[in-house]
Amino acid sequence: MANKYKGEVALVVGEKTYILDLSFNAMCHLEDHFDKGIIEIGQMLSDMQSDPTKLRAKTIRAVLWGAMIEHQPGVTEKEAGRVVSEAGFAKVFKALTDALLAANPDASDNEGGGGPSLEAQEDGTTKAS
Repeated sequence: MANKYKGEVALVVGEKTYILDLSFNAMCHLEDHFDKGIIEIGQMLSDMQSDPTKLRAKTIRAVLWGAMIEHQPGVTEKEAGRVVSEAGFAKVFKALTDALLAANPDASDNEGGGGPSLEAQEDGTTKAS
């Protein structure tokens, strides 16, 4: 069962439940995979949500893989792609958006763990708020 207080999100596909968790280790895997910082990866997802012409299937599959590795050890990107095929793109994208938000809760959200929120600055740095 997913624990929202730990930033986990459940993705139910048929009779199987996958726990998505963009933990620190998962974020590191994604940074290595994309050769980008986690803020840039989050911005890519945000851009895809606001402008469907920027949607990339490979990006969604890779982010899903990253979110799955903490609780489904040994999962491959190919297996993550099968999950997208079975669940549907919209359902997976929503779950990933929820997982990304859960991984970086707003500091004022008492239920989200109370961690700092990161904001990208124009000079390329990040600022915790």
